[in-house]
Amino acid sequence: MMIFICLLLSLLILLFHKFIFQEGNPINIAYSILKLNITKIEYVRATSKPERYIFKCNDYEDKGIKTLGKILYNKGFKLTDEEL
Repeated sequence: MMIFICLLLSLLILLFHKFIFQEGNPINIAYSILKLNITKIEYVRATSKPERYIFKCNDYEDKGIKTLGKILYNKGFKLTDEEL
């Protein structure tokens, strides 16, 4: 029975590997989301190559842009908001 379950899981991972691993290692993403929800920090780095960050906000226009600005500022960039 255990061998059948292992074979079934292996087959499912093989069939859906592009979907499961589309954002990289799913364990790193899950760990980053868990860390973001447990702590009071505004953002966490999910992956290093390429650098991906996850941040949590309720109001995208207000807090989301400010958090993104902090991430960019820490990397040496400046976020400017331009109205077209």
